[in-house]
Amino acid sequence: PVFLFEPHQPEQCEWKPQVLLDITPVWPKKYAAFQEMNAQEHLWHYYERVALQRGAQASRNSNKNIEYGEAFQRVFPQVTEELR
Repeated sequence: PVFLFEPHQPEQCEWKPQVLLDITPVWPKKYAAFQEMNAQEHLWHYYERVALQRGAQASRNSNKNIEYGEAFQRVFPQVTEELR
């Protein structure tokens, strides 16, 4: 499968979240990586808020306690033998 990562301004490019991924275990490392990009300091808290929002959405749509999440859009449809 091919997945598109959530763009900075999804509402301007018709991007839609179709897959939510739990990134809670790796969030501290990801946030530390953000902090290495000094030129994008103004985006650190924005991406943290997005990750918290996606985590809340993932929790509501599953039976899991997810704090931080990422969203992706599928390029191709999923093929499956059962709906779950």
